Amino acid sequence: MDTVFINDLIVNITIGNNAWERTIKQPITLNLSIITNFLKAAEQDELSLTIDYSLIVNNIIEFCNNTNFKLLESLIIGIEQLIISKYQSSIIGLEISAKKLFALTNTKEVGVKIARSYTRSQTTWN
Repeated sequence: MDTVFINDLIVNITIGNNAWERTIKQPITLNLSIITNFLKAAEQDELSLTIDYSLIVNNIIEFCNNTNFKLLESLIIGIEQLIISKYQSSIIGLEISAKKLFALTNTKEVGVKIARSYTRSQTTWN
């Protein structure tokens, strides 16, 4: 399987359940792995035939700047939907994790992760 990955993308977003969290932007670290097929893009050496990670990063940053959530779970589902809307026919699988740094005493990070596989007609859980 071929994978486009984005590691340790830091975005600032309003996220959290506590009242004080709703008044600030917090740094969230995102990691994405997008499973696709590079063969056609590699044969033609053409960016338009693959997943453009620069475009994905820019879209995620814009999405995070224009939204806020109480849950990390809601954030990563929103990012999943964003990516699927751009590359629906190209994606075979997707993993997204989101981490809040130092959110709890005695922890470096806490977070959530999803892993999905796709067919052209439906989404299934891994």
